[in-house]
Amino acid sequence: MNSPIQGPRWLATIFVTIATLGLLLTALAKVLTLTGSARRLVTPDPVFAFLSVRQLMTLGTCLEIMVAGVGFSRLPIRTKCAALAWLSSLFLFYRFGRWYFGVTEPCGCLGDIWQWLPLSRQSLESGLFAFLVVVWVGSWISILNKGRSCEGAG
Repeated sequence: MNSPIQGPRWLATIFVTIATLGLLLTALAKVLTLTGSARRLVTPDPVFAFLSVRQLMTLGTCLEIMVAGVGFSRLPIRTKCAALAWLSSLFLFYRFGRWYFGVTEPCGCLGDIWQWLPLSRQSLESGLFAFLVVVWVGSWISILNKGRSCEGAG
Protein backbone atom coordinates (compact mmCIF):
# COMPACT_ATOMS: atom_id res chain seq x y z
CA MET A 1 0.00 0.00 0.00
CA ASN A 2 1.29 3.46 -0.91
CA SER A 3 1.82 6.14 1.71
CA PRO A 4 0.08 9.52 1.16
CA ILE A 5 3.20 11.16 -0.30
CA GLN A 6 3.91 8.36 -2.72
CA GLY A 7 2.47 8.69 -6.15
CA PRO A 8 2.87 7.25 -9.57
CA ARG A 9 6.17 7.66 -11.41
CA TRP A 10 4.66 10.03 -13.93
CA LEU A 11 3.93 12.52 -11.15
CA ALA A 12 7.63 12.89 -10.31
CA THR A 13 8.43 13.15 -14.02
CA ILE A 14 5.86 15.93 -14.52
CA PHE A 15 7.17 17.73 -11.43
CA VAL A 16 10.76 17.63 -12.71
CA THR A 17 9.69 18.79 -16.17
CA ILE A 18 7.73 21.77 -14.83
CA ALA A 19 10.53 22.72 -12.42
CA THR A 20 13.09 22.45 -15.22
CA LEU A 21 11.01 24.61 -17.54
CA GLY A 22 10.73 27.16 -14.73
CA LEU A 23 14.52 27.20 -14.41
CA LEU A 24 14.91 27.80 -18.13
CA LEU A 25 12.45 30.69 -18.00
CA THR A 26 14.24 32.35 -15.10
CA ALA A 27 17.60 31.79 -16.83
CA LEU A 28 16.22 33.44 -19.98
CA ALA A 29 15.01 36.41 -17.93
CA LYS A 30 18.48 36.79 -16.43
CA VAL A 31 20.15 36.55 -19.84
CA LEU A 32 17.90 39.31 -21.18
CA THR A 33 18.91 41.52 -18.27
CA LEU A 34 22.60 40.62 -18.47
CA THR A 35 22.77 41.67 -22.11
CA GLY A 36 21.68 45.17 -21.10
CA SER A 37 23.63 47.90 -19.41
CA ALA A 38 21.58 48.52 -16.29
CA ARG A 39 23.54 50.54 -13.76
CA ARG A 40 22.65 48.18 -10.91
CA LEU A 41 24.51 45.31 -12.62
CA VAL A 42 27.87 46.80 -11.65
CA THR A 43 26.96 47.41 -8.01
CA PRO A 44 28.07 44.94 -5.33
CA ASP A 45 25.59 42.22 -4.44
CA PRO A 46 24.05 42.85 -0.99
CA VAL A 47 24.82 39.32 0.27
CA PHE A 48 28.04 38.46 -1.56
CA ALA A 49 29.64 41.91 -1.61
CA PHE A 50 32.80 40.58 -3.28
CA LEU A 51 30.70 39.92 -6.42
CA SER A 52 28.86 42.40 -8.59
CA VAL A 53 25.18 41.84 -9.32
CA ARG A 54 26.19 40.99 -12.91
CA GLN A 55 28.66 38.33 -11.74
CA LEU A 56 26.17 36.74 -9.36
CA MET A 57 23.40 36.77 -11.98
CA THR A 58 25.79 35.16 -14.48
CA LEU A 59 26.67 32.47 -11.95
CA GLY A 60 22.99 31.87 -11.16
CA THR A 61 22.16 31.66 -14.86
CA CYS A 62 24.91 29.11 -15.47
CA LEU A 63 23.75 26.99 -12.53
CA GLU A 64 20.13 27.13 -13.72
CA ILE A 65 21.11 26.03 -17.21
CA MET A 66 23.29 23.21 -15.85
CA VAL A 67 20.52 21.91 -13.60
CA ALA A 68 18.03 22.25 -16.47
CA GLY A 69 20.39 20.07 -18.51
CA VAL A 70 20.25 17.47 -15.77
CA GLY A 71 16.46 17.82 -15.65
CA PHE A 72 16.11 17.08 -19.36
CA SER A 73 18.73 14.32 -19.38
CA ARG A 74 18.21 10.57 -19.21
CA LEU A 75 19.56 10.41 -15.66
CA PRO A 76 17.43 8.74 -12.98
CA ILE A 77 14.61 10.87 -11.55
CA ARG A 78 16.28 10.87 -8.11
CA THR A 79 19.38 12.47 -9.61
CA LYS A 80 17.22 15.11 -11.27
CA CYS A 81 15.41 15.77 -8.00
CA ALA A 82 18.73 15.98 -6.15
CA ALA A 83 19.98 18.61 -8.61
CA LEU A 84 16.75 20.60 -8.18
CA ALA A 85 16.94 20.29 -4.39
CA TRP A 86 20.57 21.45 -4.41
CA LEU A 87 19.92 24.51 -6.55
CA SER A 88 16.72 25.49 -4.76
CA SER A 89 18.59 25.14 -1.44
CA LEU A 90 21.25 27.55 -2.72
CA PHE A 91 18.60 30.04 -3.81
CA LEU A 92 16.75 29.76 -0.48
CA PHE A 93 20.06 30.25 1.35
CA TYR A 94 20.64 33.39 -0.70
CA ARG A 95 17.16 34.70 0.14
CA PHE A 96 17.81 33.96 3.81
CA GLY A 97 21.04 35.98 3.52
CA ARG A 98 19.11 38.91 2.07
CA TRP A 99 16.72 38.75 5.02
CA TYR A 100 19.55 38.35 7.54
CA PHE A 101 21.43 41.38 6.20
CA GLY A 102 18.25 43.47 6.19
CA VAL A 103 17.97 43.89 2.43
CA THR A 104 14.50 45.28 1.83
CA GLU A 105 14.35 45.84 -1.92
CA PRO A 106 13.04 42.95 -4.05
CA CYS A 107 15.53 40.28 -5.03
CA GLY A 108 15.80 41.06 -8.72
CA CYS A 109 16.29 37.36 -9.45
CA LEU A 110 14.48 37.81 -12.75
CA GLY A 111 16.43 40.88 -13.68
CA ASP A 112 14.41 43.61 -15.35
CA ILE A 113 11.88 41.28 -16.99
CA TRP A 114 9.21 42.40 -14.49
CA GLN A 115 8.99 45.72 -16.35
CA TRP A 116 7.58 43.93 -19.40
CA LEU A 117 4.98 41.87 -17.54
CA PRO A 118 1.50 42.93 -16.38
CA LEU A 119 2.40 42.17 -12.75
CA SER A 120 3.86 44.27 -10.00
CA ARG A 121 7.45 43.52 -9.06
CA GLN A 122 6.32 42.39 -5.61
CA SER A 123 3.75 39.97 -7.09
CA LEU A 124 6.40 38.51 -9.37
CA GLU A 125 8.87 38.18 -6.49
CA SER A 126 6.23 36.47 -4.32
CA GLY A 127 5.36 34.07 -7.13
CA LEU A 128 9.02 33.28 -7.71
CA PHE A 129 9.55 32.62 -4.00
CA ALA A 130 6.50 30.32 -3.93
CA PHE A 131 7.82 28.45 -6.98
CA LEU A 132 11.20 28.10 -5.27
CA VAL A 133 9.63 26.64 -2.11
CA VAL A 134 7.48 24.23 -4.14
CA VAL A 135 10.56 23.04 -6.05
CA TRP A 136 12.51 22.61 -2.82
CA VAL A 137 9.74 20.72 -1.01
CA GLY A 138 8.78 18.64 -4.05
CA SER A 139 12.38 17.68 -4.71
CA TRP A 140 12.96 16.56 -1.15
CA ILE A 141 9.71 14.61 -1.07
CA SER A 142 10.77 12.85 -4.26
CA ILE A 143 14.26 12.14 -2.92
CA LEU A 144 13.08 10.87 0.45
CA ASN A 145 10.20 8.90 -0.98
CA LYS A 146 11.12 5.24 -0.74
CA GLY A 147 8.23 4.12 -2.91
CA ARG A 148 8.04 3.38 -6.60
CA SER A 149 7.38 6.99 -7.62
CA CYS A 150 11.11 7.76 -7.88
CA GLU A 151 12.65 4.38 -8.54
CA GLY A 152 13.25 3.31 -12.06
CA ALA A 153 11.80 6.46 -13.64
CA GLY A 154 14.07 8.47 -15.81
